[in-house]
Amino acid sequence: MRETVFLAPSRSVLTLVFLSFVFFSCTEISDYDERSINRALADSLLNITETWNFELDLIEDTRRVVTLRAPYAVSHQDVQSKTDMTGPVQVWVRNEEGDTTITLTSESAIYTARQSQFVFIGDVRVQTREDKRLYTELLNWHQRERTISTDEFVSITTPADSIAGFGLEGTDDLSDYVISRVTGEFEISSD
Repeated sequence: MRETVFLAPSRSVLTLVFLSFVFFSCTEISDYDERSINRALADSLLNITETWNFELDLIEDTRRVVTLRAPYAVSHQDVQSKTDMTGPVQVWVRNEEGDTTITLTSESAIYTARQSQFVFIGDVRVQTREDKRLYTELLNWHQRERTISTDEFVSITTPADSIAGFGLEGTDDLSDYVISRVTGEFEISSD
C-alpha cells in the first residue's frame, strides 16, 4: 500500500511567501495615492517668501528701467512666479537717459514675472512727464510691451482737457489710448 506524506510548511517559508506577496502588491499604487503624492510634492516645490520694505528693479540692457517699492510683499515661486504687494505701491519708469518719465501709485499690486505683467489695484494714479494723469481702480500693465488696459472706469486729465469713461487700452506713457465708452470734456486741435 502506498502511503502519502504531507509535509507542513515551515514558518520561514510562510514568512517568505507573505513578505513576497506584500512587496509585489505594494509596487503598484492606486490613482488616488498617486494624486496625493503628486500634490504633496507640488506643495513642497512651492517657495513662499515674505519681504518688508520690498524693492524691485527691472533691468533692460544693463540699465534700470523700472523701480517699484511697497511696504510688504509675498512672492510665490511656482510655475507662475507671482509677487503680491500691499501698499502704498510706488513705481518709477525711466527712459534711456535714466530720467523718470512715468510715476504710478496704487493700494496694492500683483506682479507676474514670466509675463512681466503688473496688475495695480485700488486708487491707481499715473502721471507722465508731460503732466498727463490717469485715475482708475484697476490697471493692467504689460511692462515689456509698454501697454496698459482696464475695463473699469478711468479718467485722464491733461493740461488742456479731461476725458473719462469705461474701458481703456493704450500705451503706458498715455501718448496713444482708446477709451471704450467716453464721457467728459476735451479740446480738438485743428492741426
